[in-house]
Amino acid sequence: MKENSEFNLITQAVVKRVNKLLAEKNMTLYRLERNSGILHGTMSSLMRGKTKDISFSLVVLLAHGFNMGVIEFLDDPLFKYEHLNV
Repeated sequence: MKENSEFNLITQAVVKRVNKLLAEKNMTLYRLERNSGILHGTMSSLMRGKTKDISFSLVVLLAHGFNMGVIEFLDDPLFKYEHLNV
């Protein structure tokens, strides 16, 4: 496991990706919740850093909320192995 603070936990990388896509698509978090079917409490916990381990099914729902596939959602330098603390 990498121990350097410059590395992202996978959950942190997902939150950064969500924020980036929200800005790019000029979308609100509320709209993402509605599009994805993710409950407000779940989304709020994720975005506030309260979620420690993210499930693959949540990533699938997030991608769906942005009207994209999982591969496209994960196609960002944030998810390169050398940038993640795994």
